[in-house]
Amino acid sequence: MILRLLITIFCCFIFSECFTQTFEEICMKAKAEKKIILLIVESTDCFYCNEITELGLSAPELKKLKNNAIFLHVDKVPSELLQSDVYSFRDNFSGLIFLDGDKHILDTYSGATSNYFLLEYKLKESIKVYKKSDFEISALEEKYSAGNKSFCDLYALIQKIIEKGLEPKQNYVDTLTRIAPADSAKSLYFLQFLFNTAPEIGSITEKYTLQKSENYYMAWWRMSLEKMSKINSRISSKSIEKAASLKDQNYLRTISNTISYIFSNSPAEMRKFASIYPTLEYYYQIKDTANYMRLAGLFYNLYLNQNVDSIFRNDSLRKEQIKNEVLQNNRIYKPERTIAFRLTDNITMAMRYAITLNKGARIHYTFSNNVNYLNDALQWAKKANELAESPDFMETYAKILYKTKQKDLAIQWETKAIELMKLKNKDFSKMNRVLAKMKSDEDNLEF
Repeated sequence: MILRLLITIFCCFIFSECFTQTFEEICMKAKAEKKIILLIVESTDCFYCNEITELGLSAPELKKLKNNAIFLHVDKVPSELLQSDVYSFRDNFSGLIFLDGDKHILDTYSGATSNYFLLEYKLKESIKVYKKSDFEISALEEKYSAGNKSFCDLYALIQKIIEKGLEPKQNYVDTLTRIAPADSAKSLYFLQFLFNTAPEIGSITEKYTLQKSENYYMAWWRMSLEKMSKINSRISSKSIEKAASLKDQNYLRTISNTISYIFSNSPAEMRKFASIYPTLEYYYQIKDTANYMRLAGLFYNLYLNQNVDSIFRNDSLRKEQIKNEVLQNNRIYKPERTIAFRLTDNITMAMRYAITLNKGARIHYTFSNNVNYLNDALQWAKKANELAESPDFMETYAKILYKTKQKDLAIQWETKAIELMKLKNKDFSKMNRVLAKMKSDEDNLEF
């Protein structure tokens, strides 16, 4: 309730004048006005994540930086930023991209945060880089391409790509391992550097890190559990994407075996998730609807079968843990403010499960008119709304209700979604059009 009130209070401060302008127009404007661009890439799956980011960006403390930056909301990374030969954006990137009018990337932030101290710091640093014309990735790329392609030059380039929250292309990382000094495989520091590139499964770099198992494990287990988890997630996403681009089922099996091994000591349900997910995502990416639908029921029903009360209890315990962690750290200035940031930014287990179930329900709704598949989706969407309150969850449920000939109940849920959008001071015009179509008995609710 407090978060919702804060968002409503602060929303009038958000820099929204750019919503009607294209990315190219914003770049031209930034060049003419000598400003940087803050590209806000919204999540398509997590409405709550977008709220968190908006809360951070709408803080009055950031208003003074408006003179040096233009803010633009987009629903995906513009294609013009996806042309680099040396780096890519992480899978399903949502978050912030700081760049100039010539599309030099100054920094990125993946995910969502309400911490305006962090956002203010990143904005100020990006403005400094822009004013110095010190476009680090571009400069290092030019130096490497024009020079003798030394190990040090390539290392510096890859290091800077990682620092900016981007993914170095695998062929560049593989080249680095090929030309690395002979004793580099013994260096725990260098191995950790390679881990941070999230090498694709089966790549030259992955094989390089595995040369000496003792060194591998010493380097790997000296990192935090959070960092290891994020690296494993990136490795899985990149590897599955590669398998899908090649339509290589043999490689997919290698990925599945590797992921199953990673989760071999996890609880039984986690092992089931890990065993199904790579193949499910592969079929989704190659648009094999029949095989995707066959596996989706098995995967999403694992979430469906989770006990709601148990999930809520675990989330409550995690909140108390966060509060205690902050209070026990005597170096933190104004701990109550830090607690507020961390609690807001903490995507609870309930919300994560709800996001996943809503995504599965929405895909089923889009992919099929089969009543059995739609009934599965209906259960997932209903569970999502039991786990968390969000207008996008409500609308997914409403649309599936409508498609399964439950018009009156669908109208009720679409109306609830609209009312929540009003409460959050969000644009509900599209939902209003969906509601009008429902009332008019139209078949196609999409626009």
